[in-house]
Amino acid sequence: MNPLAKLYGLAALLAAVSVVGAPARADHGSADLARDALTGGVGSGTLSEGIEALEQAVRANGHDDRSRFALGMARALRGFEILGQAAYRHGASSRASAMGGAFVPMIAMVPPNPQPEPARLEDLRRAVLDAMKQAEAADATLAGIDADFTLRLDIFAVRLDLNDDGRAGEDESIRSMLSRGRITVRAEGSGTLRELPVDFDRGDADWLRGYCHLTMGCGELMLAHDPSDLFARAGHVFFPENETEFGYLKTGRSPLEEQSRFLGVDPLDVIAMVHLIDFPVSEPARMARARGHFLRTIGFSRSMWAHYDAETDNADEWVPNPEQTAAFPGAVMDADMRGVWLRFLDDAEAVLRGEALLPFWRGQGELGLNVERVFLEPRGFDLILWIQGSAAAPYLEEGEQLDTQIWRDLEEAFERRTFRHMFWLN
Repeated sequence: MNPLAKLYGLAALLAAVSVVGAPARADHGSADLARDALTGGVGSGTLSEGIEALEQAVRANGHDDRSRFALGMARALRGFEILGQAAYRHGASSRASAMGGAFVPMIAMVPPNPQPEPARLEDLRRAVLDAMKQAEAADATLAGIDADFTLRLDIFAVRLDLNDDGRAGEDESIRSMLSRGRITVRAEGSGTLRELPVDFDRGDADWLRGYCHLTMGCGELMLAHDPSDLFARAGHVFFPENETEFGYLKTGRSPLEEQSRFLGVDPLDVIAMVHLIDFPVSEPARMARARGHFLRTIGFSRSMWAHYDAETDNADEWVPNPEQTAAFPGAVMDADMRGVWLRFLDDAEAVLRGEALLPFWRGQGELGLNVERVFLEPRGFDLILWIQGSAAAPYLEEGEQLDTQIWRDLEEAFERRTFRHMFWLN
């Protein structure tokens, strides 16, 4: 796997939760605490106990930005742990693994559960809400950082209690999770990379705050819509014990039984699932809040670069400036990449604010999509009709459209691996 492919897999994991880990320098007590809190060295080893220990450290010394950063990361990570525990509890991880992680590789990183519990839609919504609360708490914690700091952490060493058994074992480390997701991380020469130490610093605090708002924005989008029909008719694709009146779909005959055994899921149910991605808006106010979070994400992506550009050291950087070296083997951020990314942020903000229209993919090109109104005047989401174009009709306008040259520039600068870098850069 080439270095950027490795980066994509790792950053996809970090994007949902962010990452932390530890071997720390022995001469810094707060760094030692971060290591223990995040790698199972506090109490019985749960992340919740680690958070309590870090909270005490921050209360005792409000100027300890190293501990504050570790606490913010731990809270963000706790949000991912909550989602992972829900996936384990209700059997989604087992289904994702059986399908080879084809649909949701993130879920495939969670250990499979041989005895899943019944799943209700309200259980899953509660898990999303709880994860969002952790992201909100992480953002509030990180907002208190006002000085430079350095925290050296091995992100592969982090452990999560994904099966909710009260302990975080070696098989629940970031390294093990990547392995379950069939992501092999190799050193630049040969052999599997066993450690990934990163010197996190002030710019990474804003990087993480951006991801917290991205997490909250995605959560608001999910909670704004009502997927109950999909859950009832095709929820068993991922949740084998979902509560439904269509229980007969889970057992017995199927015209595609042979394909079901090969794929790990009945193709008829997958077709139905795609067809049922037609969600009415149940809480429209959440759509406006999602837009606000995405705008905050853009703001923090800009401010992180202001801090990165001011750095003069060259340590193991999570996101390097063009003069620095990345911690991740083979990862590069040159001046062209940085410049086009900042331009992309300007364009993304203009689209979210309705100052530029998104070019429409049908018709003669005279109409553009007002994305701001999609969030502020939501009408439901039908995937097929959006792809076809008719669902966009209420939001089409004449006006200044985004110059599509920005995408061509992104593709050129990032060597046609733009989406992989987006996971890294938020």
